Amino acid sequence: MFIPLTVAICRSSGKEKVLRVYVGLWKNLLIHSKTKAMPLLIGCKAVDFCINASKKRFTDPDLSEDIAFICEELQNAIVKLSSFDEYVTEVKSGQLDWSPPHK
Repeated sequence: MFIPLTVAICRSSGKEKVLRVYVGLWKNLLIHSKTKAMPLLIGCKAVDFCINASKKRFTDPDLSEDIAFICEELQNAIVKLSSFDEYVTEVKSGQLDWSPPHK
């Protein structure tokens, strides 16, 4: 339940310091524990956050690179998911949304 909390914090916080910490955490999780972190990040809609954040201008170039890396990894994984896989990741994350897999 830690990853959904970090995504919610990043969505509500506009502070670059906060984003730097959590985006760095997500990147490390994707690098070192991709099979466990990927479904949770997808289920929490972290890709939507990353797409929106990639449009912003940050003073830290590493933050922009990390956001681009996470966005690319999540989008590649989503393309490979079937609608049932997407449903399963949402159920496991506890962040259900009225998306096509639930209708």
